[in-house]
Amino acid sequence: MEGQAGLGRRISLWLLKILLGVGVGVAVLAGLMCGVPAGMNWNAEKRAKSFCQAVKSGADVAVMVGNFEKGLEQGAGERRILHYEAEDASSHTFLFEGFMFDKAACRVAMDKSHRAVSAQVLTAQ
Repeated sequence: MEGQAGLGRRISLWLLKILLGVGVGVAVLAGLMCGVPAGMNWNAEKRAKSFCQAVKSGADVAVMVGNFEKGLEQGAGERRILHYEAEDASSHTFLFEGFMFDKAACRVAMDKSHRAVSAQVLTAQ
């Protein structure tokens, strides 16, 4: 009789360990699913803010574009649109990739001679 009680106790402990392992695995997976996208978006906002803070009034926007393109890391031969000029040439927007479609951006307002006037950070909400 005691042998069966000991066996039952070992099986119960074994099942408890499995359930705890599954629970911890689910918690870690949930943390990763929330934490990784949040971290990527936070990093994009940080890079956009840093870029905007470095913009000097009167700087040539064409030079900024060239430097920005040099710093881009191209993935497997695909070309991504990571900056664009407004149709009326009043501003140039530099995009910083976050998670999926979320991006942070730095919009540089410019005058008619394509010189920077101001810079503003834009974030996806």
